[in-house]
Amino acid sequence: MDTPKIRFPGFVKNWEKNNVSELVEIIKSYSYSRNEESEYGTVSHIHYGDIHSKFNNIIDNNSKLPFLKLIEIKDLVLLEKGDIILADASEDYNGLGTTIVNLSDRKNIIGGLHTFVLRPDKEKLYSLYFLNYSKTLIYKKYMQKIGTGASVFGISKANLEKLALLIPSLEEQQKIGDFFTLLDKRIEQQEQKIALLKDYKKAMMQKIFSQKIRFKDENGNDYPDWEEKKLGKICRVKSSQLTNNVVEEIGKYPVYGANSIVGYTENYEVNKYVSIVKDGAGVGRIAFINNKSSVLGTLQYLIGIEITTEFLYVLLSNVNFKLYQTGTTIPHIYFKDYSKMIIDIPCQLEQEKISSFLFAMDLNLENQEAILNNLKEQKQGLLRKMFV
Repeated sequence: MDTPKIRFPGFVKNWEKNNVSELVEIIKSYSYSRNEESEYGTVSHIHYGDIHSKFNNIIDNNSKLPFLKLIEIKDLVLLEKGDIILADASEDYNGLGTTIVNLSDRKNIIGGLHTFVLRPDKEKLYSLYFLNYSKTLIYKKYMQKIGTGASVFGISKANLEKLALLIPSLEEQQKIGDFFTLLDKRIEQQEQKIALLKDYKKAMMQKIFSQKIRFKDENGNDYPDWEEKKLGKICRVKSSQLTNNVVEEIGKYPVYGANSIVGYTENYEVNKYVSIVKDGAGVGRIAFINNKSSVLGTLQYLIGIEITTEFLYVLLSNVNFKLYQTGTTIPHIYFKDYSKMIIDIPCQLEQEKISSFLFAMDLNLENQEAILNNLKEQKQGLLRKMFV
């Protein structure tokens, strides 16, 4: 098929096949290491590691790039606006060929270690079109096919130039590239919103549990002073008696593993509780479970005695369980150790107000994360349908 499933109105021509070598000029990049970086200087470079971990799709005038020590611009091949920078090495196949586009006006940037700099023929290829093409399954499969190496995988210039891609007219490329740029911006804004909400929740929890913020009763009066208690006096621990062989794909009650529901059973062990991962990956991670269910052996149940289970969850969300971790190969935490921690506890009415306030924040975060996941799923669906 020479055209994608979804196209912008007004475009009807078939797409044409071109090799990368027909669309771009691969210009010189340099091999300066991290040891040669500095906070100050006249020349900046784009290291392949930063393509993988630091930059998101584009470099603009606000992007913070590392400088190089004692390197002068004279005789260097500098990046131009619209150049595509491609990471030719990665520690896994999925990262091979990751690209970013230079939209900066700066005249002091060079391609760095393990990068190819692609300078598009502006009459044939739109940079932002290629950026989004590089996120498609078609592109990733080709990168995996040509990748070589063991612990670090790489691609050669010769194989990159042989990449054949179907492209539309330049005008249609611009429509596609600009559309995905707007979608990426919306995703980035949603990620920033979630990050701010998480920071706000963290700050509020610190103020609540340090008692810098106190709730009042319905008449505007202060609640009683908080009381010091050991965790072991206000909650109890229960170990799971469930084994894998009784867990089925279909059943009445869910069974939780360390990350999610792993199956179902016809009976349940506990109604409402806080689950905690007691060993292995994710040790110390907690979750509030508000239904009749069970957990597998790597988790335990924590149930409030003198406090509500809801407040127990928000209380433990503020605890650093790494302080109680033992073991190196397989890390563990034991209730007998962390149950000794001394915690200030409010009266039950204030517990309920605190829990309601923080649970409302959690619900808002879940809704915002659902919006983000939906945007990312939409993008993946459009990538499949708008490229061939």
